[in-house]
Amino acid sequence: NGKPTCKDISVSLSHSSGVVAVGFSTDKNVNIGVDIELIKDKKIEVQKRLGLNADCSNEEFYLAWTKQECLKKALNLSLLKDNLNAFVGESKIVKINGENYAVSIYSEGDYESNI
Repeated sequence: NGKPTCKDISVSLSHSSGVVAVGFSTDKNVNIGVDIELIKDKKIEVQKRLGLNADCSNEEFYLAWTKQECLKKALNLSLLKDNLNAFVGESKIVKINGENYAVSIYSEGDYESNI
């Protein structure tokens, strides 16, 4: 299904425009997902699918996008369908090499993140 596997840990990878995000848990039974996206012009067709207002900002769009993607990765759901409204995790805008990125991470149970 494209999700990386490792013998002793649970891991999730994402990349966008030369930047890589890695999420992992030392408990191999914990579902984890991470997504990172370079913030650029929002995609109108995806914006509608995410149920966002027409006047949402590019930052709001990519935060919503990464929340969906990391949760779907963690739960092994289709990335192309099944919008999810629940999200428990961390999501924020970060600046890397002068560019703004939206990054979100989802993990079951207690977790520590360093976004």
